Amino acid sequence: MLQLLCIQEIYFPVLGDVWKVKVLPQMDALTSSCVVIPCTFQYPGERKSSARVRAIWEAKDSTRSNPKYIYHNDVTQVMDSFQTRTRIVGNLGDQNCTLEIDKVQTHDDGPFCFRVELENTDKYSFTDNCVTFQFKENPEKPVLVHDAKAYEGSAYGVTCTVKHTCPTHPPNLTWSRDDAKPVVYHKNNGFGNWEVTSLLTFVPSANDHDEDLSCTAHFWGQRTEVNSMTLNVKQKQNFLHIIVPVIAVVLIALILGGLYKWRRTQDKVSKQDSNWSDSSQRHSASASRQASTQSDRRASPMKRYYRKGTGNMSLSIKLYHCINNVDLSSGKCQTNKVSKPPFPSPKNYLFPFSYRKEDDDIPDYENSATMGTSYDNIYANM
Repeated sequence: MLQLLCIQEIYFPVLGDVWKVKVLPQMDALTSSCVVIPCTFQYPGERKSSARVRAIWEAKDSTRSNPKYIYHNDVTQVMDSFQTRTRIVGNLGDQNCTLEIDKVQTHDDGPFCFRVELENTDKYSFTDNCVTFQFKENPEKPVLVHDAKAYEGSAYGVTCTVKHTCPTHPPNLTWSRDDAKPVVYHKNNGFGNWEVTSLLTFVPSANDHDEDLSCTAHFWGQRTEVNSMTLNVKQKQNFLHIIVPVIAVVLIALILGGLYKWRRTQDKVSKQDSNWSDSSQRHSASASRQASTQSDRRASPMKRYYRKGTGNMSLSIKLYHCINNVDLSSGKCQTNKVSKPPFPSPKNYLFPFSYRKEDDDIPDYENSATMGTSYDNIYANM
């Protein structure tokens, strides 16, 4: 009977190729933490319940005479170095043979293979599909994703994501802030890699500017890794930031406009004053000329004659006064005022050109002989 079972174990893959297993050939494992080996399998016949399927994980060099089991449902048959450190986390009834190894050590390198035993029927070891480990001494560093700027009074979100290989004991992510409750997500990236993400949403204040925000990943096996960022919080925008500059610009514009208008008014007043001064000067000069002309017109012909003839007004005036005060016996001017006969107008006698008036216009003087004698003496003195 045992010989028949051994023949069947070898014979089925050759004839029907219905014995299959799917595992990764190599995986990363964090020392002192845990690692989960994804595994699925197939067997011939109808699907059986988990109670009728036995799963075994063993070293590749394991033999029936010298078995090296790292997992068996009979714990007494497991190697001492793996005692209480391994367990099946998959559902065998669903043909899931996923294995967890806890407290990974550097000698747990493998390769490790899966063996299935169906109740009272078939058994098969998948020695051609085994898994080995590549150990890591340090865990993955969390990755922070966030916007470059946060605004005071507005909600701000930061995500912290870390990869791992142990979904049964995923890392626990904590934040340096406790004023908000984060939301946690888990994701299977395939190929034996998982990730956990924590989303922290909070409302920053102005005091949070330049403060550090840290995310710490606590891995299974007391391993931790931290990543930090510096918050760049912009102060809340309010109406003062808009009103104050606008008012300042308006005031400056009003002041400049007032100065410009005042300057133009001053220039206009100055120009009007200048024009008024020029006009006054021209008017004064014109008035002076008109007054001079009228004075010349009103002056006696004798004054005009002496002005034009001698060019010496003072001499003519002196001479004129001396004529009225002359001493006819000595021919000298008298300083004392003396009585004098009526003196006829020189209009009729002093001009060389002909100037005649009607006989009625010539005054009738009583002492004509005396006037004639006076004229002779006057001209003799001159």
